[in-house]
Amino acid sequence: MGSKTHPSIKKEVIRLWLKGLPRDQIANEVDIGAGTVSSIVKECRPNDPDFDLLREVAVIIKNEGMNLNLAASSIRLKRILEDNGLNEEQIESFIEKIEIHCFKRSLDVNEFINLIFKISIISNNLDVSIDNLPEYVLQKKEELYGIIEKVSDLESEKDDLLKEKEVTMDILSDYEKKGL
Repeated sequence: MGSKTHPSIKKEVIRLWLKGLPRDQIANEVDIGAGTVSSIVKECRPNDPDFDLLREVAVIIKNEGMNLNLAASSIRLKRILEDNGLNEEQIESFIEKIEIHCFKRSLDVNEFINLIFKISIISNNLDVSIDNLPEYVLQKKEELYGIIEKVSDLESEKDDLLKEKEVTMDILSDYEKKGL
């Protein structure tokens, strides 16, 4: 009977079956007989060796109160951790430390993460690794203080020279206006 069923109905039956829905519910939703659902499922089994396994996974996910998107996301995150040589315990501990850090500073975790992204961008733009950023900032701060001191010394020298030559800024301004 399954072979006389429209392909779009078959597709919907398979989708719902792999989603983990029971046969009678599928029959109700698609408005076909329960025997037709069974025939369609039976027809698909030889075409895919993982067919029953996929359904079993879907049923487990459903019974755990999860959905396939959440399960897929979890699998992707697990792969990322493994690719970086990390395990779940390390990440859980790291997240807990971030939460404590943020709590002590009355900072939202999302704000903290955004700050980390900004620091990373600054680090990349300056071509300085994040671990060297504090020393880099101190070095630039010292350079700035040196420049400020040098400018102050030059201002003092200028004032001393003007006094020595008995020249005021007004005289220099008049001289400049006359184009001399």
